[in-house]
Amino acid sequence: MKCILQFRVLISMAGIMSGLAQPMVAAQEATEAPSAREVWIALRGDGQPGTGTVTDPFDGSSVEKLNALFLERFAKEFGENLTIHFGPGVYHGDRIWRPLSNWKIRGAGMDVTILRTRPNPNASTAVGFRGGECYWGEGISGVEISDMTFDFNVPALRKANRVFAAGRRSRYAEYCHVSNPPAWDPEKNYGKHSRTALHDGQDYMVLKSCKGEEPGQNKFWTPLRLSNPETMPAWQADKACALSDTVTLEGKGYICVVETTQTDPRQDTQGWDEVDPHHPDPGIYTTAAFINGRPPNGQHRVSRVKAVNGNGSLFFDREAFIIGLGGDDCVIEDCHVSEFHGDYSTLMVVYFGHNSVIRGCTARGNLGRTTMGYGGWGCHETVFENNYAEDMRAACNIDSLGNRNVTFRGNTFVRCSEVGILVNVSGGQYTNELKKLRMPDAGTLRDVSYRTMDGLFIYNNLVTMNPGAPFGAIQVQKDGLDNVWVHDNVLRSVDGNGTDLRAIGINGKTSNVVVRNNVCDPGMYCELTSKRVLYSGNTDLAGAPMFDRYHKRTLDACEKP
Repeated sequence: MKCILQFRVLISMAGIMSGLAQPMVAAQEATEAPSAREVWIALRGDGQPGTGTVTDPFDGSSVEKLNALFLERFAKEFGENLTIHFGPGVYHGDRIWRPLSNWKIRGAGMDVTILRTRPNPNASTAVGFRGGECYWGEGISGVEISDMTFDFNVPALRKANRVFAAGRRSRYAEYCHVSNPPAWDPEKNYGKHSRTALHDGQDYMVLKSCKGEEPGQNKFWTPLRLSNPETMPAWQADKACALSDTVTLEGKGYICVVETTQTDPRQDTQGWDEVDPHHPDPGIYTTAAFINGRPPNGQHRVSRVKAVNGNGSLFFDREAFIIGLGGDDCVIEDCHVSEFHGDYSTLMVVYFGHNSVIRGCTARGNLGRTTMGYGGWGCHETVFENNYAEDMRAACNIDSLGNRNVTFRGNTFVRCSEVGILVNVSGGQYTNELKKLRMPDAGTLRDVSYRTMDGLFIYNNLVTMNPGAPFGAIQVQKDGLDNVWVHDNVLRSVDGNGTDLRAIGINGKTSNVVVRNNVCDPGMYCELTSKRVLYSGNTDLAGAPMFDRYHKRTLDACEKP
């Protein structure tokens, strides 16, 4: 018999719940126990474990109780095809949970049901869900997560206790956490990011794989300095500092990021980066939902989910996919991601499948620190529509495997620091097996990753660029792109001054390109290196034709295919 779940703010059920914002559940039509395929979790105050019914929910009031439910009860006893309801309140977790096929995980609403990582200064794992194998392992299908907030709570987790320079110019200092690294062994092969210690008491990290290269301040190693300013030597105006040297000045720590400098760290932001002793450990990786499906698996959906306080590390090559769905027929809709703390993430992605969509979502960046809003790889018949992004390095990025029939429409991307919509695909496949995947029912073959990009449609988008952005509001590049259609977009600068900003760039060997009826700020330009372009009706807001900087002419004179 059908049961309806209801939540109220105040609790009147004596002996089960306590406090405000706790769930009260009631069966509207009957008091019979629900199906064994459907369970409820609440924050109970009576000390009882509960049986998981709508009127007697499981107790999720501690990390240990939630782990017991997800790791033991749900995974082993219930198995696949399970619906899990969370009531209102803040639930604390300390790890990634792995859903099985056809799990439906539902809360009572964004900012009503909150899954938060338990504060722990020694922890580096955040709460979230991850399931299936990404490419050649076993895929899962039908996972749905909806109506809740994930607070990764990175500021309350482990801090970096060392600071280092990565051997290349960066706008930001690099950090890591080191605890008792082993002594250096001259016979050992060290990979990038390995850590070791020498007899001088100094810790080191590998910048470039090596063997027999004694740790020092060189191209293979960087010394790991303590992050606390009081442990750093005072800055001396007459001393030239080398790459990765650290100094303190007026109570603040600084790290040198050029080869040699004698400049004042307070004034020279090119030669020095300020050290933040409160920076989180970049080893902390966060994801709310990264659910893999290998075609024809998929059919995953994430709806009305909010995620805050995430983290990812560029130096450690750990790109944080806050919400990512793989396989066929996946949907990310009405989600919100913001307050990202790290320097490497694509916040919402779909990948390696057919007929997926990201729509109606909001992504707020952190001033462009290698953070991208939306993206994917191996996308076929994929749509990005009616999304919003602000303060991103790139609002959207498609960059790997082969892709076919990808559409961007109706999106609003503002204050992009480097590029707006970027299609920078490499093509290729992981294995020959993945070129074609056999459908088990019909025995047909499906093309997953053949060409770099065949079919790209970008229209009715608004993109605004920050001053000095090096790439286009719409940037399509790399060889092997066919059938590209860019039309009816509004491309602007943040301050209204489009001088030296690129509106549209289509570079590399592309064919069958249509660019028409796009509008930009005066001063913005196009760069079309391909002659196979059909161009018409593209102007700035003053009515003047766009200028093709590559061919040094107005685009109305562009050759026709």
